[in-house]
Amino acid sequence: MSDVFISYSRRDTDFATKLHQALVKQDYSVWIDSKNIPVTAAWREEIKAGIENADNFIFIISPDSLESPYCQWEIDHAVKFNKRLIPLIYREGFEHEHVHPQISEIQWLPFTKGGNFEREFHTLLEAIHLDLEYVRAHTRLLQRAAEWNKQGRDDSFLLRDRELDIAEAWLEQSQLKSPIPTKLQRIFIATSQDLRGRLEAIEETNSFAKEAIKTAVIYHQPKLLQALLISFAVSTVVIILRLLGSLQSLELVAFDGLLRLRPPEERDEKIVVIEVTEDDIQDQLREADQGAGTLSDTRLNRLLEFLDTSSPRVIGLDFYRDFPTQLPELSERMTNHDRLIGICKVPETNTAGITARGVAPPAEIPANRVGFSDVLRDRDGVLRRHLLISRLSEEVGNVPCSMSDAFSLQLARYYLAFDENRNTTPEDVFLSEAGTQLFIDEAAIPRLDPATGPYQLETYDGYQVLLNYRKTEGGAIDRAFPRITLASILEGHVPPSTLQDKLVLIGIVANTARDFDAFETPYPTEAPGSNDLPGVILQAQMTSQLINHVLENRPLIWVWPFWGECLWIGTWALAGAIIGRHCRRRSRFGLVILLAFGTVTAACAGVMVLSAGLIPLVPSALSLIATGGGLITLAFRPAAKTAPKNSGSNKVGDRDLVGTGRR
Repeated sequence: MSDVFISYSRRDTDFATKLHQALVKQDYSVWIDSKNIPVTAAWREEIKAGIENADNFIFIISPDSLESPYCQWEIDHAVKFNKRLIPLIYREGFEHEHVHPQISEIQWLPFTKGGNFEREFHTLLEAIHLDLEYVRAHTRLLQRAAEWNKQGRDDSFLLRDRELDIAEAWLEQSQLKSPIPTKLQRIFIATSQDLRGRLEAIEETNSFAKEAIKTAVIYHQPKLLQALLISFAVSTVVIILRLLGSLQSLELVAFDGLLRLRPPEERDEKIVVIEVTEDDIQDQLREADQGAGTLSDTRLNRLLEFLDTSSPRVIGLDFYRDFPTQLPELSERMTNHDRLIGICKVPETNTAGITARGVAPPAEIPANRVGFSDVLRDRDGVLRRHLLISRLSEEVGNVPCSMSDAFSLQLARYYLAFDENRNTTPEDVFLSEAGTQLFIDEAAIPRLDPATGPYQLETYDGYQVLLNYRKTEGGAIDRAFPRITLASILEGHVPPSTLQDKLVLIGIVANTARDFDAFETPYPTEAPGSNDLPGVILQAQMTSQLINHVLENRPLIWVWPFWGECLWIGTWALAGAIIGRHCRRRSRFGLVILLAFGTVTAACAGVMVLSAGLIPLVPSALSLIATGGGLITLAFRPAAKTAPKNSGSNKVGDRDLVGTGRR
């Protein structure tokens, strides 16, 4: 331990040496690198130790020391340990912005060349002597705290008795003095106080042994049959709770988390989205274009005219037009364009009947080129499913929209049918005779059946699957496709070749528009803090899922059949039984059950990431923990009720006596 550490630039060595000699003559112990670093020693560690073990840190200010990275590093280390800083200005000629912030806040002692060294040295001694005992105590406590921390915070290195009283008094003084205690010093003193409290509590508890025996427990290993029955009962209860929908909310949250683990993918260049933005709508209003829709007849006709020259494979209009056009040219183009797909909206119903009759399709587009735009929101408002076929219009009858196929299914059907490299027709999208399997050009689209996956409370009308969103780097799903504004096309900024052989989706992204819709998804979008996805991008996601499943074998989200999920849940209940039956320490049980929980979570995550499979996480984890917890509770019984009266040992037959301190 030293009184002073001197930090200086090599160009100020003469002055530093002079200062060192003057302090030594005054019987101060001084640390200076030119004297205190042994040969072959690790100089950085020596300097760090010198700073930490010094009561005062003297910094010689000069243009060279301010530019020296070593000096700045030494100051940072001194600040880290709240050392008292004493800056001496020796040579000027520097910009004050270059001074370390901690140094700039302190009064500098002048030691300029040509000055009165003795007078200035006397001022330095006064600074060193100021609260000297307090500063020395700061260094001593820092050393003790550092040693305690180095030894793994062993209680044997803590302060006790008189030492702790002195440290507490010093800590109280520190509120009005400088330097302030470091975080480690505060923790060191607080831990010492805590130890003293614990020791006093032990001394005051004379009846500790008797109370320990009263509250001790004896371990009885459950019988194998007990373990099997409990695991069967727990898994049965969990499956019943699941069927009743009690776990659905938790399962959907887990599903969202697993889904977000799916790896990012490249943009789907097969699909291009043409966006009608707020600027497009305002331009339309200013120009008083003809037409009643969100997108006027004039602009829609100009857009379709451009698309005729671009030769896209399929065009999808993702906005409602339940009124006839006023432009004969547009009417003829929409009627005769065999690659133009429109939308309608099926009725909305509840137990009381129809609540909304729906929206009719464009009158100019034939029925075989129209699909419904309806989607399936879950009870929490999040969209996780993809509705492909609806039977509602057939059941209700006499409604504006009687289409049974989804807009996305129609787009995929015609996109594949117009592929010159495939021998596919629109009729190659069909249901099996039993109506349980949908095929798109021989590629099966497995149906999400009732009582499988996370859904137990939702309706299963029609044909639906889980939606495997395509996400790009960063996790956003609204940039998974090329997006072009309507204005950029009408102003001639987009070459026709950009849209050649593409599936073009035209939709509204202006949130003030009448036809704008947005949907909450499990993924974030590019808009900060928002999970809402514009409807046209959602239709692109659903269409992309179908097309790429057929063309590139991109996986759909799959689930096990009911019996497979039950077997999985039962397996983890059995794992919990094995853990609960063989763990003879409660503390060990907690660790093992935590590892098992991590294993089931990793298994579910791995299946989702590698093959897009959704296997039950919440029910299996619940059965694991409940079975293991039940058996461990059964295994430990109060010693006061079961131990023989004359037992003089901590063994009762082959059963271990476990004290409360080892639970």
